[in-house]
Formats: sequence, structure tokens, C-alpha cells
Amino acid sequence: MKLLKVTKHQGYSLVEIMIVIIIMSFLFVGGFTQYRDFSRRQMLSNTADELRSNLNLARQLALSGEKEGVCPLLETLLAYKVTFTSTSYSITAVCSTTSPSARTVINLAETVRFTTNPTEIKYNVLGKGVSITGSSSIILNQTSTGNNFTLTVNTQGVVQ
Repeated sequence: MKLLKVTKHQGYSLVEIMIVIIIMSFLFVGGFTQYRDFSRRQMLSNTADELRSNLNLARQLALSGEKEGVCPLLETLLAYKVTFTSTSYSITAVCSTTSPSARTVINLAETVRFTTNPTEIKYNVLGKGVSITGSSSIILNQTSTGNNFTLTVNTQGVVQ
């Protein structure tokens, strides 16, 4: 009589492979969602940091009275002003008789907007104070998530 030899198959069954694929899909979707949320939060935070940095730049330029290249030779630099729209802001020198074009225009990220903002912040030269037209709080809103970031400019021009 002949004995049949039983051979054991090596490998994975279709059910095992499908379970692994489903588990990996859940992990990928969860990780991607978390990454997208993190990326959006960082975009808002980076935009706020850039705004804070540019407001401090305007303040420092005004405190130093630096007018090189911004006002004509015989004119006096009076201030640096930051003007806001809903999607951008600009830094401009204010001279005694003429006002040059904006020194810097910064557009916000595509999904970030100003919701409540001053229309203008004027940093007067050589420590002569700050004048704010409108609210002293600047609120950045991310339209895709509804998240807000608030910056406040105090009476000395310091951004908090």
C-alpha cells in the first residue's frame, strides 16, 4: 500500500492578506488626517509669526529713524505705517511731503484672512509713540478650519 504524503502549504491566506490591508488602510487614513490638521495649524501659526516679525520690523525701523532709500534726500521720515486689507498687509514709510510706494506688501496664505484688524498702525519715528486706527487686536482666521489666532499691539507698539 502506498502512503500519501501530506504537504503543508506555506504563505498567507487571502483572508489574512485582506485583514492586513484593511488595518493598514485605517492607519493610513488616520495618520493622513492628523497630518493635514497639523499642517493647517502650522500654516496659521507661521502666518501669525511672520506678521509679528514684520510688525516688529516696522517698529524697529521707526525707532531707529532709518530712512535710507525710502524718503527723498531733503525730506524727513515721519513714521512707518502698516496698512491692512482682508488678505494682505503692507509696510510703508511716511515722509514729510511725499509718501513712497509700499516698502513691503505681504499676502497672507490662501486660507488665512484677517477678521478683526486695525486699518492702520503707524509707528512714529524716534520713539514718538504709536497710533492705531481701529482695534488693537489683530485676528487671523483660517477659513478652512475656523481656527483663530489673535495678536495684540499695545500702546508702545509691542506685539503680544
